[in-house]
Amino acid sequence: MIRVLIVDDSVQFLAAATEVVLAAEGFELAGVAKTGEEAAELARISRPELALIDLNMPGLDGKETAARMATVSPKTALVLMTATPDRSGRSNGLLDKRKLSPAALAEIWEAAQSPTAS
Repeated sequence: MIRVLIVDDSVQFLAAATEVVLAAEGFELAGVAKTGEEAAELARISRPELALIDLNMPGLDGKETAARMATVSPKTALVLMTATPDRSGRSNGLLDKRKLSPAALAEIWEAAQSPTAS
């Protein structure tokens, strides 16, 4: 089972993403966090294999959260998400969190495990 930590300041998105993880075969929920600080602590304790992190959060943003999580849980694959693409409609390499589904979760994990993933 691939343990997933979801990090987002939106309670509604946390609930929806939790449902996606629970519905995805081979995945289980490691936890949910509403702040970057909470996410780093949960990552340290639960050591998830995958973390889905909202880019735009108050306090620590997604990039700062990912940096902290990389320090406390270096084996966790960190994926930044956004629901606000740029003006052209592109998400600039970020996961478009509006498209999260069980199939997308499997694709995210597969991409995170490829030798070219950073």
